[in-house]
Amino acid sequence: MRINRFIASCGVCSRRDADKLIEENRVKINDNPAQKSDKVDNEDSVLVDGKRINLEESVYLAFNKPAGYLTALEDSRSATIMDLIDVPERVFPLGRLDLNSEGLLILTNDGDMFNRLMHPRSEVWKKYYVTLRDSIDLSQVEKMKKGVFINSLNYKTKPCNIEVISDKELIIQISEGKKRQIRRMLESVGNRVKYLKRLSVGEIELGNLPKGEIRYLTSREISYLKSL
Repeated sequence: MRINRFIASCGVCSRRDADKLIEENRVKINDNPAQKSDKVDNEDSVLVDGKRINLEESVYLAFNKPAGYLTALEDSRSATIMDLIDVPERVFPLGRLDLNSEGLLILTNDGDMFNRLMHPRSEVWKKYYVTLRDSIDLSQVEKMKKGVFINSLNYKTKPCNIEVISDKELIIQISEGKKRQIRRMLESVGNRVKYLKRLSVGEIELGNLPKGEIRYLTSREISYLKSL
């Protein structure tokens, strides 16, 4: 495995940033300064800033996040998703759900995948079930489908897919993940989210996974994530 990929897979940083660490002579392989062309495996001693790094066996989890938990590894002021996730590996969420939202989160210790899928250029469609404070009309739905300008972010959202279930229920699919995006999209057309639940991330679905529980992804689901 190329040294930059090894560093990224250990969760240290992205491959590009790993190359910078190598250029700055902050990486050693078996006590020798690393070169960008070097290849390593877990038997080699790889030090970054004097600290040895190792590859863990990669794990990939689906988690049904309940409301009331932050999507964070730790927080001194609030309960986090890690209070509910009991696995030996140190896993990281691929994306986030805000405190009051529920539904599917993907977690992994695969640093290379984390850096790739969290890059702004990565576009994975995510599906949400949303209930609204007020009735919505078709003109508001069409505005959101085409993209709406969010003043607080100084940003226009990309086109999205919306299925109207009732005047206060929607299924919304978006390919981006700005902070509190769906809530802000509804606010931009004069409405508010009452309840929000993520149903799927790409081809990976929440299904009937109980709230607050995890499951390991299937080999097919893992292959799908690696193909993105």
